[in-house]
Amino acid sequence: MERDFKYSLSFISSSPSETINFGEFLGRILKSPAFLALKGNLGTGKTLLTKGVAKAKGIKEEDVVSPTFVILNVYKTPKEIICHLDCYRIKDEEDLADLGLDQLLQRKDVLVIIEWAEKIINALPKENTTVVELEFSNDDLKRKISIYSNDSKFIEKIKDFLRKE
Repeated sequence: MERDFKYSLSFISSSPSETINFGEFLGRILKSPAFLALKGNLGTGKTLLTKGVAKAKGIKEEDVVSPTFVILNVYKTPKEIICHLDCYRIKDEEDLADLGLDQLLQRKDVLVIIEWAEKIINALPKENTTVVELEFSNDDLKRKISIYSNDSKFIEKIKDFLRKE
């Protein structure tokens, strides 16, 4: 990531269901407007994490699919709009203008989840962007998950959650 964040933490997710559970926790503590920037190779669990976040917001897990080909999926809840963006095929930040990212950045009721976010990280606001990096571990099912934020309280909530798990 090109951007610096003040706070970070890492942990190991032992299974896909644990990754979904962590996403569900994130969904409970993320308050709109928020930007969740996901970074990781193919198959590391970016969409699984998104399924958990969406589940916490009242969206059925099975309704959440990777937006690789459509680039943007939108899910509406009574309280907010969740935009699931896939930047895999985006060349640079200029390509985002066609998708209306500028309008999303102005909304107060939006949670934007971005896969392959490293391509557009500098276009996102510093104050309400959280980065989650997912990496393969030495075990097929395990993932190293690293979280980067400028919000110390947000990181403390994650630490509390991890202590209880």
